[in-house]
Amino acid sequence: MGTTEFDVVLETAVTEFDVTVEVPTSPFEVTVEVGFVGPPGPQGIQGIPGPKGDPTPSYVHDQAISNTVWNIVHNMSKYPSVICIDSSGDEIEGDVDWTDTNTVTVTFAFPTGGKAYLN
Repeated sequence: MGTTEFDVVLETAVTEFDVTVEVPTSPFEVTVEVGFVGPPGPQGIQGIPGPKGDPTPSYVHDQAISNTVWNIVHNMSKYPSVICIDSSGDEIEGDVDWTDTNTVTVTFAFPTGGKAYLN
């Protein structure tokens, strides 16, 4: 008679158990081994470093005077993502136009002031 082994980990509020269940080819033979999980092993070696992050920092534009068009010169040399927040702290949506890699224009339906966060 052959069997197939499955490893199962049971977690309870009290402790963790490691259980091996053998599923027999015969429906009348089942073996279950239960044991406590031992202490964790030593920490492994450090992996290789990941890729460098974006070298261009983010930019915050402060639009102190309410306007329907915000012309933002960020000089980030890329097309950044743009999130606009009005002076009340609420996120607002405008039509974003990336004029070039250093300039963004955001157009709103009505004059508004606030901040634009670019990254």
